[in-house]
Amino acid sequence: MGDYVYNSQASEEKMTGHNLDHLVLQADGTYDLVQGGSNGPMSEKKGQWSFHAGESSEVVLDHAGYPVQIKGNEIRLLINDDLGIWYAKTK
Repeated sequence: MGDYVYNSQASEEKMTGHNLDHLVLQADGTYDLVQGGSNGPMSEKKGQWSFHAGESSEVVLDHAGYPVQIKGNEIRLLINDDLGIWYAKTK
């Protein structure tokens, strides 16, 4: 549960298409995902989320899965680990 924001190891220039992305996971099992940035259109998607624990735990939004990674004190939902893109839980 909680609020998550988009993070990327890409340059700031590439981030402008996602700089307003954020994900909210509610305790009632619903989510609200807003995607977009200062140089493009915004979209919002709402639905059901669930957590699947195991060797590789993941958060599933409807049918899209995000592997969970804990890095220091940061909880990440990986979008693309190879490209260094994830949602990070806000404090």
